[in-house]
Amino acid sequence: MIELRKLNLEEKKDMDLFNAMSEEYYTDVCTPDELSQEIADLYDDELNAELIEQTKRKKDPYYIMGIENNKNCIGFISYIIYQSNQQCFINNFYITSLYRNQGLGAITYAKAEEHIRNQGSLTISLLPEKRAVPFYQRFGFTESGKTKNIMVACDIKKAVKNIIIIHKI
Repeated sequence: MIELRKLNLEEKKDMDLFNAMSEEYYTDVCTPDELSQEIADLYDDELNAELIEQTKRKKDPYYIMGIENNKNCIGFISYIIYQSNQQCFINNFYITSLYRNQGLGAITYAKAEEHIRNQGSLTISLLPEKRAVPFYQRFGFTESGKTKNIMVACDIKKAVKNIIIIHKI
């Protein structure tokens, strides 16, 4: 049974779990040049302190949710909810390769969307990997732009080469 559990990064066990899952994620999606910097950032004390503060703030909270299948962590999803304009931006969504193509991503996404909706968001935005676009389209996401510099979900500026898709919930 899939459950989402908010990770408490102040606890060593949860930080270690998040870092291990993040390493797998970055290994899967980054180029070799990007990978070394992403891994170094995972263990940067200053960046970790900032990340912890983001997860604790009341305004525009950042959620890092462990994805658990029968109490076994199989991935994570992270997102920020912008309360002022009722928008959510999904930053990362990762399920380990052993658990892919079994419908667990769809179950997880549905649970995350329910949580996001319960926090007051009306839309969800994300910048998916190209291979993930069909997954999100099955949930009603549509393309919203294909430019190099675009604005997404409340002043998030990002130079991108892929598609930005938005879903109204």
